[in-house]
Amino acid sequence: MFKTPVTRLILSVASLSILSAFAQAGPLGPAAGYNMFIKNNYSAMYSDIEGKAAVGGNWDTSGYSVGALLTGPTQDALIVGGNVKFNGGSVQGNIVAGGSANLTSFGFNNGGKLKSGSQIDFDSAFNQLSASSASWFNLTSTGTITKPWSTLNFKGNSKGLNVFNISSDNLWNASDVQFDVPAGATVLVNVTGKNVKFKGYGYGLNGLARENLLWNTSEATTVDYNYLEGSLLAANADITTNWGVIQGQVIGKSFNGPSQTNLHLFNGELPPVAPVPEPASMIALGMGALALIRRKKAAK
Repeated sequence: MFKTPVTRLILSVASLSILSAFAQAGPLGPAAGYNMFIKNNYSAMYSDIEGKAAVGGNWDTSGYSVGALLTGPTQDALIVGGNVKFNGGSVQGNIVAGGSANLTSFGFNNGGKLKSGSQIDFDSAFNQLSASSASWFNLTSTGTITKPWSTLNFKGNSKGLNVFNISSDNLWNASDVQFDVPAGATVLVNVTGKNVKFKGYGYGLNGLARENLLWNTSEATTVDYNYLEGSLLAANADITTNWGVIQGQVIGKSFNGPSQTNLHLFNGELPPVAPVPEPASMIALGMGALALIRRKKAAK
């Protein structure tokens, strides 16, 4: 097909937009770098998030701290699209709030302060995260799962990505989880079911880095955990915990419950996913293309 200069320009701009989307750091895209990344509201008490957190709705905590392990220059440790409420606690850095802030018995560390504004388009971010979750959820299993007695054994031979698919019922009925994969490998565990519950399992990572382990619950509308090794991608789920601990990132629709979130960001390798076009970007691109075409015609 013959391409006019205008057509070539449009294609070039579109290509740059796609490349820009793929250039987001890490497979978790807009959530990369955040220990906790929640679309709507966040409610918790008497615990902490060791890294950075971003919440699209309201933040409501008591006796809670954020960013204790953040080092270096002052950074935006907590970004909230709505209102912020601390009834006791601290943040190692800045709070960026889109709404009001109610800070009682609270302290900023490392030169932090309260800032106004909004830095993240959470709707677009979760459109992309949900699409990525669904794409990875459909990957064919490459490893095997056996269950002698009550222990789940995940065995994979790939030095790259090892994919395991398991139902939430089978996961719930286990008491221990053991992994056997090559050193440096990535493990993706797709958990099927609408309501997913993780126990406080006994884990045997056996050399698997927790930064290379991702639990993906693409179908789930609710997720509950007590203790998890690795990161949790639950982009469509309301997450609850009961004095839980997770050794990784948490990505979810909403969050409620006392939980300790330790700073182990996901660093594994996952297949790239085509970016979800943003409506505003597509409209702007289309309007720009039409303007160029009109100018070209007027110049003839």
